[in-house]
Amino acid sequence: MCLVEDIPLLLRTFFRFVYYFMPSKIGLCAHLFLDEILKSIRLEFIKINKELERRAVRDLVNLNQQEIYSMLCRTDELTLHHSDLVSLATDFNKLYDIVTISSMITWLVSVIDAVYVLMHNLWVETTITITALVFTAVNILIYFLWFSLMVRMYSSTQNEANQTAEFVHDVWNRYHKKINVDLKTVRSLELISLRLLNHKLHFTARNFFKLDETFCHLMVAAVATYVVILFQF
Repeated sequence: MCLVEDIPLLLRTFFRFVYYFMPSKIGLCAHLFLDEILKSIRLEFIKINKELERRAVRDLVNLNQQEIYSMLCRTDELTLHHSDLVSLATDFNKLYDIVTISSMITWLVSVIDAVYVLMHNLWVETTITITALVFTAVNILIYFLWFSLMVRMYSSTQNEANQTAEFVHDVWNRYHKKINVDLKTVRSLELISLRLLNHKLHFTARNFFKLDETFCHLMVAAVATYVVILFQF
């Protein structure tokens, strides 16, 4: 039977590199590329929110009916653009569903292994070198940086997209209070506001788990649970 000690040192080093670094680097590069795409979409959401926010606080006293109608039409155009962006972000997320699921499985297994090795070397092993400890700690840091990047890009894009409904609702409230505004126009704006409030952007991985801050809590709890189980055996 072939033992680990029987494998040449160079080959063992290659195996460690493939096991510890290659999966994380592939997943990290994939999510870095997706982050650039979502960043462009997120900037469009920010532009829409800023314009809607300006309209929500604008004084309506000196505006005539035609100007108000023009502003309402522009608000309708912004919400349509928002809907297109939500569909685009959802489509890109679907393209990366399998990549995200496989990456998170790799992340969970690798982090559990790395944390267990680090704790075992610190508390049990007496002949461990500083180089091995630094190597393991840096490896864990890379994994958590990758995970934080993924959660941040999803949650920030999702928050910006869902904030638009609040600004549209504020615009609707201000125009609704103005007496000489056409009720049909205000009613259409109300329906747009309700549609945005009821159809928010949510990122998931094939509906297995949500890609937001709650997923961060779930993964940290899973790592802690399995590390404790490993230390019991």
